[in-house]
Amino acid sequence: MSVHDGHVEYRMRLVAVIEASENKRAACAAAGIHPSSFYRWRNHPGPVVRRVSWAEQRLMERIVATALAYPSAGPRAVADRLASEGLVVSASKVWRTLAKHRLNTRVLRYALLKQHRAPASIQVAARSDRYVGRLDADQPGDLVQFDCFHVGSFKETRLGAAKQHTGQIWQYTAIDVASSWLWAELHATRHNPTPALTSQLAHRVADDLTRWGWDWHAATTDNGNEYRARLFRDTLEGLGVEHRYIKAGRPQTNGKAERVQRTLQEELYQPALIGYTEPSITGLRQDLTDYLTHYNHHRRHYGRWNQGQPPATIMTPNPKLQP
Repeated sequence: MSVHDGHVEYRMRLVAVIEASENKRAACAAAGIHPSSFYRWRNHPGPVVRRVSWAEQRLMERIVATALAYPSAGPRAVADRLASEGLVVSASKVWRTLAKHRLNTRVLRYALLKQHRAPASIQVAARSDRYVGRLDADQPGDLVQFDCFHVGSFKETRLGAAKQHTGQIWQYTAIDVASSWLWAELHATRHNPTPALTSQLAHRVADDLTRWGWDWHAATTDNGNEYRARLFRDTLEGLGVEHRYIKAGRPQTNGKAERVQRTLQEELYQPALIGYTEPSITGLRQDLTDYLTHYNHHRRHYGRWNQGQPPATIMTPNPKLQP
């Protein structure tokens, strides 16, 4: 017997006892139930079936579809995406709907999606769970953090006209601490990240900050060779930017970059690669471009500085300005 069947049987026994009493209202009070509940249970002895309206059914379908389209998004993020489509729903409603369909955790959503996943020719890098700390900056440009993220290894990757069998896909990341504005580029290399590409991203950061009227004061990086190389150090020096290395074994001092790369893997790369039959760096670059537009201009950030606003409202004078 299920728990629900046990509840129905208990209700029917309680109805029989109250029905046999002379004063049903007093019997209901003694049993701790309202008289209306007694009459409802007596007239409808079976389990209560709640009718779902057509509009509510469509809303639940949209909630489930959005959660599966963005499997790493939590209830609040799903509610925000639905609000951008004109559907106002609370985060608690999203959670209840997903729990009803046994999709209330990202593990369950990814498990469902992977049942229909086509074999891919890419091996996704393991996620980094390093501790993320808290950092301070008063305005955009005060501190920009850099890091590189190993997205995965393609079995076949074209590098120019040549074709090799093991291409390493790296994401070069920079994020402004005060506004959470994110810069990111994808490049295929034979082995590790290169100073030339990190310097290229630094020039891009400097150009954007200057265009939006902010002065760039400092940059933090880890102690990787791509950041200790003379080319990158000379690039920052030429831009008038102070270069700060984090202490070895203390990644929390570069925590903003560390955390956003985990977010990118959860919200972009894992869902994108599930849908790819033949992954390519060209397709991933387009996906990254689309995600950066969403992240910087539409995605709400609930951190210390943003307070529910996207980075563009802080970084750019015109939030509609494209990156």
